[in-house]
Amino acid sequence: MKKARAIFVTVTCMILFVSIVLLYSCAWAKHHKSSDIYESDEAIFTNSEDIDATYADWMAKNNDIIKDLPINRIPLLGSHDAGSYGVNRHSHPCHGYLTHSGHHISRMPKWSDVTSARCQSASIEDQLRYGVRYLDLRIAFQNNKYWIEHMWLSTPLLGEDGVFAEIKDFLSKYPQEIVILNMKELWSETGEMTSQEAEVYFQLVEKEFGALLAPAGDFAQATIGSLLAQGAQLIIIGNTERTASSFIWPVNKLDDRWMDTGNSDKLCDELNSRVVSAWRSGESADKLRILQAMTTTKHKILKARETNVKIMERLKTDWKDAPLNVIQVDDSVNSGLMQVIIERLKN
Repeated sequence: MKKARAIFVTVTCMILFVSIVLLYSCAWAKHHKSSDIYESDEAIFTNSEDIDATYADWMAKNNDIIKDLPINRIPLLGSHDAGSYGVNRHSHPCHGYLTHSGHHISRMPKWSDVTSARCQSASIEDQLRYGVRYLDLRIAFQNNKYWIEHMWLSTPLLGEDGVFAEIKDFLSKYPQEIVILNMKELWSETGEMTSQEAEVYFQLVEKEFGALLAPAGDFAQATIGSLLAQGAQLIIIGNTERTASSFIWPVNKLDDRWMDTGNSDKLCDELNSRVVSAWRSGESADKLRILQAMTTTKHKILKARETNVKIMERLKTDWKDAPLNVIQVDDSVNSGLMQVIIERLKN
């Protein structure tokens, strides 16, 4: 009798346990709608053969239009956290990076971390082939190696398959294209790079790119034509307080106000009221103006599909005649924005 009762209790407990698990699973599935489900690593990559390379040499094709224009009067497509395409669940944490709460990251990323940290679905070279000319690069020195980072280490800078090699290869193939690299965010093993560490890093940059580097200048004065006449194809933006390198264009000559929102419509409205309207009134006319058109959501690539459509609509309508410069987005290669960029340039 006791044995039968024990069996009954055991079976009953097992049934209750399975029921709770099933109920929880159904509730989770109902709560996490399709837009919240995190895709696998493979599902958010864009293959190189799928890149529309129509605009790979768009500067050369439009040289007559842009050669005498100041850089901050040319519409450019920008890539937010351009090197983050390499973040995956095996990526190591960037030891020096500090979160908004002031803590260092010490763990490997979860799926939700990957989809939040990965802002681009294609390599740097493929972004350049699509027409991107402004790259937001976050740099980290860790384990005696330089990396691209976005909270977690992404892709190496040096070596045959490194980011620098991709950039040099592209510029070699397209000698009339100019690329802007924003390198204002530099991390060491423990925090932000010191002046000495930054100086060592920029010496490496100079060694890598040499004559391709444009001497520091003024975005409101320097033209594409004047830079190409010098053989320069790369503009490097950085913190001039941490380096004496003569090729660093000062970060204080950027207007890149950040809108912290996860809603695409709210993002466009805030950009319009707080940024575009200021530029219309003449504010930051002497600076490189970065319209940071991305949302702070847990899945950057999925949200970019929605956000970039809304940005395109605004660029064609109420922002058509606004003095916009760099349009910086997530998943740049699938944004469809290069067509609008060229239309703005020609109009």
